[in-house]
Amino acid sequence: MPKTLLLLSFACAVFAASAACQPNLDIAYNGTPVPNGGTANVGTQAIGAANRVYFTFTNSGTSTCTVSGGVAQNSVNCTASSAYVPGAVATSSLLNGLFEVTPVSAGSFSVDWVITSNDPVDGSYTIHVMGTGAALADVRLRLGATECATGVPGTSVNAGIVNSGASASLTFTVDNNVVAGSPNLLLTNGPDYVTTQGTTNCAVSITQPTSTTLAPAASTSFLLQLTPPATGSFSASMRLHSNDPDEANLDFLITGNCVTPANPEIGLSRGASPIASGGTDSAGAASAGVGVTFVYTVSNTGTDPLSFGGSPWVVLSGQTNCTATLTGTALTQVPLAPGTTTTFGVMVTPTGSAPFSVQVSIPNDDANENPYIFTIAGTAAAPGGGDTGGRDDEGCSTAAGSSWFMALPLLALGALVRRRRRA
Repeated sequence: MPKTLLLLSFACAVFAASAACQPNLDIAYNGTPVPNGGTANVGTQAIGAANRVYFTFTNSGTSTCTVSGGVAQNSVNCTASSAYVPGAVATSSLLNGLFEVTPVSAGSFSVDWVITSNDPVDGSYTIHVMGTGAALADVRLRLGATECATGVPGTSVNAGIVNSGASASLTFTVDNNVVAGSPNLLLTNGPDYVTTQGTTNCAVSITQPTSTTLAPAASTSFLLQLTPPATGSFSASMRLHSNDPDEANLDFLITGNCVTPANPEIGLSRGASPIASGGTDSAGAASAGVGVTFVYTVSNTGTDPLSFGGSPWVVLSGQTNCTATLTGTALTQVPLAPGTTTTFGVMVTPTGSAPFSVQVSIPNDDANENPYIFTIAGTAAAPGGGDTGGRDDEGCSTAAGSSWFMALPLLALGALVRRRRRA
């Protein structure tokens, strides 16, 4: 074979192998493919509302198609935006993209949606979106300020973490997202305007909307309570029924995770005497100016590690007629394993002859004893102990008492002699 033909054959083989490893982006509307440069007729859309229009993105190539963005161009009688494009479309996958169009007035509208990707042939993919603006109702659903956009990955409602035995309570708001002069939004399928389409590891309780006819820009609300019977992830697929022409069945997904709640339990004692949170440890009598150390044991009788807040994790405050300092080594922020103990000391030095006290606080993650607070209280006397009260015991000493005792017989004899003389 001539060298020229050999090189050409090799180049064709390399090109074929390279082409076989390329992404190939395809886009469809309502199941109908829309070629690059083609038209998608999205029908009648509500005037003054940002109407959602969903497209499906597929990749018939053999490598991932990376979609880098989308823009709206050449708008006629509408405003529009590329609300969402999937970032990466794997081979043979199908993902949703979201385009929003707001007709300005009644009549036809049009806009071009330009999507860019790493497709080697259709790297700039243009869809000519057209439709008709009319006075219609347009439903919107939100949780707080977050809109629940259906059909878009990553926009399911997150109920968060729920402790086993508890429920997640979510209040949703329904809006009629249209301008004045448009028709009312009617909730349908009553009395079950909101229904459950399927659940995983949860029971759903629904408090239905109280208002079912919504004027333009009006709102109503409903409550969902989700109760997981077991730990692990849970979800509920829900549906809101209305007369919205293109979202009459507005589906949304709620997800969450059920966990066993942490159960640390703090306890405290001095010696064999437990001290309740909010209680007082009686320090008894002490001497002014003399420091006394009280050693306390902290225990965790729960089933999960007990964590402490702060460093040191024991806080002294409110000293009255005393100074107080911490002693011991267990004064850093460390979790205390279930069934274990640690100790710390408080040295209290009364400053005068009077009652003294100091408050001890232990920040921790016990569910109902955070912080754990108790008071050390006692009474201090003057140094040296005994107190005579400043009295002068004149004639009351032991010696004086003895002389009085020895004089008693002489007094009795004198009284007897006087009686005989009178006789």
